[in-house]
Amino acid sequence: MSEENHLSYYKAAEPGPEDEVTVFLQLPAEEAEALAQLVKRQTFDDYLDRAADEDEAYRMRGASFKLRRALAEAGFAPR
Repeated sequence: MSEENHLSYYKAAEPGPEDEVTVFLQLPAEEAEALAQLVKRQTFDDYLDRAADEDEAYRMRGASFKLRRALAEAGFAPR
């Protein structure tokens, strides 16, 4: 798989705080499984360590929960 195909993504131009953004992602099953493991293992402290402030940490966690749900719906739900 080429690097170009490997990093496919869509980003809305200047989304506002209430705008919805749809992300389409295609990746090998092996990477989907690894990503599912990552989002399963992240803790709130991980988000706090990387966020600019607590509000951003909560937004990161919320987005991660949505990603985890999407991966589960695609058949990648590690226990």
